[in-house]
Amino acid sequence: MPSAAAFLVKLITRFLPGLFVVSPLHALAASAIELPFCPPAFTCVAPRELSKFERVWIFSDIHGQYDRLAQLLVKGGVAAQKPDGDLEWAGTAKSELVIGIGDYINKGPKSIETIRNLAALQKSAAAKGSRVILTLGNHEAELLAGDGGKQSPELEESARRPANLKWLESGRAYGSKLGRKDLRRQSELAVFIRGLPIGAVVGTWLLGHSGFIDLAADPAKPQSHKKAVMGFFEVLGDRTLKARKVCESAKSEEDWKRCEAAFGDISGKRSFLAMHNWWRTELKPMRAHLSALGFTALFFGHDPEALVAKGDLAATQDGVFVKTDSGMSWEEKKGGARILKCLVSKISELGVRACSQLDADRGEVPLTMREL
Repeated sequence: MPSAAAFLVKLITRFLPGLFVVSPLHALAASAIELPFCPPAFTCVAPRELSKFERVWIFSDIHGQYDRLAQLLVKGGVAAQKPDGDLEWAGTAKSELVIGIGDYINKGPKSIETIRNLAALQKSAAAKGSRVILTLGNHEAELLAGDGGKQSPELEESARRPANLKWLESGRAYGSKLGRKDLRRQSELAVFIRGLPIGAVVGTWLLGHSGFIDLAADPAKPQSHKKAVMGFFEVLGDRTLKARKVCESAKSEEDWKRCEAAFGDISGKRSFLAMHNWWRTELKPMRAHLSALGFTALFFGHDPEALVAKGDLAATQDGVFVKTDSGMSWEEKKGGARILKCLVSKISELGVRACSQLDADRGEVPLTMREL
């Protein structure tokens, strides 16, 4: 029975990332392949699958800074840049796992280039025995929720460039031009974003854009606490899957309003995608929530000043919290262009200390550690 469950989740993880059935089966399958917990609408990589990769690369909050992202991926030997500026898979290591934790769009000048190239790398990596996982950020979810502020002028300008427009219209069954609402509803961008998982579980690591678990359960009662934390993720996953389903069947304006409201439900101010500054006051309860499900670390973006490390990638001294937002966005004048590089062979021994920062200008530097 365990081997059958493991095989089922392996198939789902590989071919339908982010789609998991409800609690009993995915909990059974997760335990069968040594995952702490695999919630619905998450993409999960079991420890045994993780061991097949040589390196893990983790980034977030690119915010349309495609040129900086391209520079980092080329510098790391993950991708090569073609004469037209697009990326193609290089993968100098035998097998690479690349993970983006949301907010690929807005603020910077090349939102569509960023998404389009990451989508292409996702396909080409799979053909070479590697993998690219991309999860939702609040900017992507809020764009789908019809937030006009998240459909920025920079995003719309990026959408008008010929190569991007061709991609945006590639999935449409008819040749009419994309209107402003179509960009967030029926373009290839919208279709791609709707299919993104809301988070990821990689080995015993949890990855999410804000990563905040909005829960007031009592850790002093272990069984009820664990059940409450599992319940939080099951509700979050179920809402995400519901939002996808509502949008996929939308035809009328009323349908699209329901679609937008559904994505609004998962991207509120205190959500797993959008909560700011929780690290200032919530580290203790968050440690307890993570521990209840067997997670050893949380990787999160969304806040370039998190862990008192603006412009840097950093972790707490105990290795439980890792910040992935180096402030790459357009208005972050002091922000750095950095991604995490983790050696898989060292993770079981060193935890997050198996990770270093790859800086666009300075090369590889140690991960900053903070006592908080």
